[in-house]
Amino acid sequence: MTHTTPFSWRRWLGGALLLAAPLLGWAQADPPARVAAISALEGGPAQIATDGRSFAPASINWPVTSGTRIVADPGARVELHSGWTAVRMTNAADLDVTLLDDTTTQLALMNGTLSLRVRQLQPGDRVEIDTPQLAMVATQPGEYRVDVDPRANATRLTVHTGQALVYGEAGQSSQMGAGQQAQFSGRALALTQSGAAYRDGFDQWAAGRDALEDRSLSAQYVPRDLPGYQQLDAYGQWSQDPTYGAVWYPSVTVADWAPYRYGRWTWVEPWGWTWVDDAPWGFAPSHYGRWTQIGPRWAWVPGRFGTRPVYAPALVAFMGGAGGSVALSGGLPGAAWFPLAPGEHWTPHYHASDRYRRGLNWGDGRDRPRPPMDGFYFQRRPGAITVAPVHQLGGGDDRPAPAIRRRQPTAPRRPRRQPRRGAAAARLDAG
Repeated sequence: MTHTTPFSWRRWLGGALLLAAPLLGWAQADPPARVAAISALEGGPAQIATDGRSFAPASINWPVTSGTRIVADPGARVELHSGWTAVRMTNAADLDVTLLDDTTTQLALMNGTLSLRVRQLQPGDRVEIDTPQLAMVATQPGEYRVDVDPRANATRLTVHTGQALVYGEAGQSSQMGAGQQAQFSGRALALTQSGAAYRDGFDQWAAGRDALEDRSLSAQYVPRDLPGYQQLDAYGQWSQDPTYGAVWYPSVTVADWAPYRYGRWTWVEPWGWTWVDDAPWGFAPSHYGRWTQIGPRWAWVPGRFGTRPVYAPALVAFMGGAGGSVALSGGLPGAAWFPLAPGEHWTPHYHASDRYRRGLNWGDGRDRPRPPMDGFYFQRRPGAITVAPVHQLGGGDDRPAPAIRRRQPTAPRRPRRQPRRGAAAARLDAG
């Protein structure tokens, strides 16, 4: 697939049109608490570049944040979900995530079709779609569609429900309400077509996804601004536990399954080494909450969230010597890790404020089994430990091995047995 250089819409949209532009100049002390995730990929492949330039095949559960670019094949349908907002793409869509943080979702669609569902707008939130011709700001929750045809120098906007403001190059503005459709040519909001909104097959697919989300059972146990919550419904069961409260049991058939075992590590800025799970439900349980074992079964404990769930690249601890390394059979270097249990703190290896850390490490006052004083609850349970080679890590650049954990247990011991490795087991990706 050939990827063209994105049109420099930033040069002309500038400060007058992009009302959110001042936000771009503010340096955040913490990484954003909110991210999006690729939650559906159907009908064909898509490519993703976390730096906007170096493309790789997109996959389910890939975290998406500011600076990410996604290019879909003509027949592909891609869904991004960030909790309150769902973005679906098709028709050879070329999307640049300009800004995604705790209050702003700003996307640039250079080609193709985008469907936008805004479930809720919190005070101060902004959702904006930019194209080479205009900028659209959703001013109410609703369903919106944007179609960009660069050959015709035109953008068609459809408001199925909700309300939007549309801006042109010189600050011209127009308001669109529910049931309206309009096509604009050039950058001065020249209206070339208008009429009633209608739904095609792609809109119906998006509406079907929204309907499943509206009926989500998991929304009774976790907040709707938790990315990936809707995937839990079809792949597990919720239960109430006297020790942990609401827990979710995944439906897995692999005998040696454990959290953070089937997937891969990859480098994603600004967090660094990040776990991308293979399971279609794997985003929320990999980046929020904690894992425990209740009897013989693994259970995800979402815990209690504050005003907004805080994303973490992986809630695990690494074991071993310096750099989180262990020795594999034959003397090969390896890495070993295990999930954090409820009540265990995760310490970011990047700069993070106390407020940010509190969001990562919730506590609800429940009395739970505690780990040994010198370590973690799962560090000496072989069935919880995953081991893999680290020869791909670092790659000769300045990326450190993914030793996220800061404190080492005293006298660390290798597990009595290594977890069995299958074709789908954990991979280490140099990014």
